[in-house]
Formats: sequence, C-alpha cells, structure tokens
Amino acid sequence: MPRAMAVFLPYFATDLRSRAQRRSSPSAATSRRARSVSDDPARVLFLESRGQRMVSARCARCASMGVRVGMPLTDALASMPSDEKPLVEAATPERDAQALRALAERMTRFSPIVAPDLPGADGLLLDIAGCEHLFGGEANMVRAVARSMRRSGLSCRVGVAGTFACARAVARFGPHDYASVPPGREADALTPLPLRALGVDDGTVEALNELGVRTVGRSMHLRRRDLPVRFGDALLLRLDIALGRALETIEPVRPAP
Repeated sequence: MPRAMAVFLPYFATDLRSRAQRRSSPSAATSRRARSVSDDPARVLFLESRGQRMVSARCARCASMGVRVGMPLTDALASMPSDEKPLVEAATPERDAQALRALAERMTRFSPIVAPDLPGADGLLLDIAGCEHLFGGEANMVRAVARSMRRSGLSCRVGVAGTFACARAVARFGPHDYASVPPGREADALTPLPLRALGVDDGTVEALNELGVRTVGRSMHLRRRDLPVRFGDALLLRLDIALGRALETIEPVRPAP
C-alpha cells in the first residue's frame, strides 16, 4: 500500500539563520533559554527583483504580523509595529538548498527514499511504505519526524497520505500541524482545501475563483472534458496525481556510502 509523507518547513530559511545564531551565542552551551526559539529576534530575508527588494522568507513572528513572501520589503517593514526591529538580511537560496539536501540525507534514517520538495525548497517528501512498523506505527513515525525537526530548530508541519501530492497539500494547507489521511480518503481530505493546495499556477487559480470555484472540492465537480479546454491540462493532471490516478515520481537523494 503506497504511503507518502510530506514535511513542510514554512520558515526553513529563517530557522537556519536563527539556529546558527543560537549556536554561536556564548551562553548557548549552558543556557536552555539561549536555545529557545521564542527568544529569537524577528527576521526577514529578501531578494532583489527588478531593482526592488522583495520578501523571500520570514520568521513565524513576522508572519503573524502579516508579512508575506513576495511582498515588497518596504511594505513588509511598514506593516510591522513601530517598536519591532526585525533583522533584515539578504537571502542565500543556494546555501539554503544545500542545507535542505543535507537534511534530506539525514532523514534517510526514517526512509530510504527521501527527496527535497522543489522548487520551493521548503520541505521534504518521504516514501514511508513499509517503514512505519519500525517506529511502532504511522502515528509514532509522524511524531518522531516532527520531534527530529524541532530538535534541529526547525518549525514543521507533517502530512501523510496515499500520494505525495495529497500529503503535501494537507501538510501545507490543512487545518492541523500533523495529519494522516486514511487510505482511499484522499478526495475527502482535499475537498475543503484551497485550489493552491494542488500546486496549480496563479492564473488558473484566479480564473477559477472568478467562477466561484475556490476549493479543490468544487473543482472536482467541474466536467472533466471542459477542464483542458478552459484551463489547460495542468489542473486535471494535478487532480489526478493527488488522487492517485496519474503517475507521480520524486527524485530521492543518494547519500554517499
């Protein structure tokens, strides 16, 4: 029976910076407080785009203040309280991608098949079929993975389902931090989620929203023969992949012996 796990790391880039800062603190070796994530300063990373600085990553604290990835840095800083002084740093996507790959290699202790979740480079995909019994069941395995992420100083959400696409959707857009979709219930799990959970492009999402279709469930009720004509093949393909009707592959890491 196929079982896929998606580990979503919503603040991976900023968590890496905060973790490095905590480890370099003079008191990090002796003070538990020095290692507390809640003590980390607010942090925003940016990339240059057409002469403008755009937010490429932000910490959980900044996210709670309305800072979104993709917004202009000036708007992000203006939206924060005046007494908040976030650390503003240039993003290093190549370095972050290398760190994610290294993390994927370490996660092969949970499954021999682990891949970075690209192109966002903010998650991992694991084929856990036949591995869950080694941890006393799927629920225990999810807890073990989440515990491993927290010990590494990384915020995470975990989803498990019969397909990678469904596991990814519930991990990123589901109501719970840790979710396990029973076999054969992928359609039920996807139904209330927003269309973006399928990974379709913004243009398709906007076009469907204009028709009043805002959830995956509503898109499932559209006539299949009309979807390619009106929205191209991508939406139908993403639906079929998430529901296990179309082939889905990942590119696993190959750790050195």
